[in-house]
Amino acid sequence: MTAEEIERLHDFYEVNIEQTTLKDIILNRLKIINKLKELGYYRYDTDNGSSLYVKVEDKRISLTNEEHIIDAFEDYIKNLPTRTITKEDKDGFQKEIFITSAMLLDKLYRNLKSYFQSLMRLRPDEKIVILDDTPDRKYLFFKSRAVYIDKSGIHNVEYKDLNGYIWENSILKYDLLESDMKGDFEKFFENITGNADRKLSLMSMLGYLMHNYFEDDDVAVILTDKTDEIGNAAGGTGKGILGQALSNILNHDSNSTRYVAINGKSIDLSSDRRYALADLSTCLIHIEDIYKGVDFEKLFNDITDGAELRKSHKDPIKKKIKMMLSVNHTIRLSDSGSKMRRACIFELEDYYGAHKRPGEDFDKRFFGSKWDDIDWGLFYNFMCKCIQVYMENGVIKPTNEEYYKREFIESVGEEFAGWIVDVIRPIKEEQRLEKSKMFNDFKLEYNMFNLSQRTFTNKCRHYFKYKRIPYVEVRNPPKDYFAIYPSKETQLKAQNQKEKL
Repeated sequence: MTAEEIERLHDFYEVNIEQTTLKDIILNRLKIINKLKELGYYRYDTDNGSSLYVKVEDKRISLTNEEHIIDAFEDYIKNLPTRTITKEDKDGFQKEIFITSAMLLDKLYRNLKSYFQSLMRLRPDEKIVILDDTPDRKYLFFKSRAVYIDKSGIHNVEYKDLNGYIWENSILKYDLLESDMKGDFEKFFENITGNADRKLSLMSMLGYLMHNYFEDDDVAVILTDKTDEIGNAAGGTGKGILGQALSNILNHDSNSTRYVAINGKSIDLSSDRRYALADLSTCLIHIEDIYKGVDFEKLFNDITDGAELRKSHKDPIKKKIKMMLSVNHTIRLSDSGSKMRRACIFELEDYYGAHKRPGEDFDKRFFGSKWDDIDWGLFYNFMCKCIQVYMENGVIKPTNEEYYKREFIESVGEEFAGWIVDVIRPIKEEQRLEKSKMFNDFKLEYNMFNLSQRTFTNKCRHYFKYKRIPYVEVRNPPKDYFAIYPSKETQLKAQNQKEKL
């Protein structure tokens, strides 16, 4: 190493030398900041006004903290070669003065806290712009290359050619294998979807959940079991494996939090810490096995406006995050158009369940230690195809008539569900249904004398909404009635009554 190179390594301090005697070493705070920037340490300002410390290497950035920055500077000094300064004494003889790493460390340790008080000045000369997905592009980062996916396919990009920075923990451990061959995961996927149309639908949903863009399709994906049984779904149909798949495409390792799974059985949706496991890097929250009877409206703001992330003793951060729910029962949706707009439901086929587990079809545990580079490469390839399907088609919603039928029956009970069908005449003209008479007829037929009029009326409203039957409620003392398929005159009468109330 040349003397000039050594001088550049030692350029963060000055020396006070009188003739040939070293009097002092003065560490320069400004030069320390500049040296830390040379080492790749910067302050990163988030969009919500908070600041973080990051380490930048090439175009990859990773989170760090004050202690790690100080440690890095300490290690830098420990590895410095000794600097030699040559001075001439009063007799004209050349004398060498040595500046060693030990001397510099001793100076640093004497006032360590003072030298690093100005770390917040580590702001970069140019803003650190994170490369993110766009409306028509999704980026994924593999072991040796980056790709972007659009509706035309998969496109390779060298890391050095990226137009922005990427988080180190977004780089996956294996490489993509572009192939027409089906891997085990795609075969499993076909088993749980049943046919080509439903396969395409679920592929679009996974593509949506992986796309880190939030201006379109503000919906929650709900995975449930396809079964004719009412409230007795056994689970085990593959919802958990789909969650693992998303985790393994979004998360670098078990410490990553781009995908976060939350126990839905114990979640309190009214708590401001319901998403305490999530952080600024999170882009998908999966609420697993959410409890029966959950009020889906409590998730509206989180889905459309962004979720509030709050760690203990820290200020909340609001961030747009995509949501996925998995359930072994139904969530009440059909009684509200706004609920249905915000939900995208997929019922998994009962190919798997208590009678058969995925392990019986495949000799390797999904995403386990026996998966080799080919397994991972084909899995990545299929997930890229899911993104392409979404880019080309948006979210493809299935019809889900069986789901809504099951949801209605679970909500109102089998007795009412069977009874109400016989009450409504199958003609689309105005019919007046007296509330009290309907209520008494039902109680007498099923011996349900503990049922209240209000509960019964709500069941009727749910049925009309579920079947998309237009109706209004009209007061006609002493008897009130439902008018289904109401005429314009009846609608006007109901509206006038409502305004007076």
